[in-house]
Amino acid sequence: PSSALEEINAPPSNVLSLDEVRKAASDAAEKHFLEEHLREVKGNVTALAKRLNMNRSYLQTLVKKRGMRAREFKEKAHAG
Repeated sequence: PSSALEEINAPPSNVLSLDEVRKAASDAAEKHFLEEHLREVKGNVTALAKRLNMNRSYLQTLVKKRGMRAREFKEKAHAG
């Protein structure tokens, strides 16, 4: 059984932990980074991988993990 003091000092259940906030910020920064660079290379993952000195398949995994598709950046380049 918890005491009244423990209940008062307990964080609200809807408050994120510092680790959760850090992860969310890191995820957002990574997505922004990928979006900016994919835009610059018009969605060419191979070119971006070379530019970043990164394995192409790993880069493609990151793009997919962030809910993006390189094809979208190719289409935007043609539309604009």
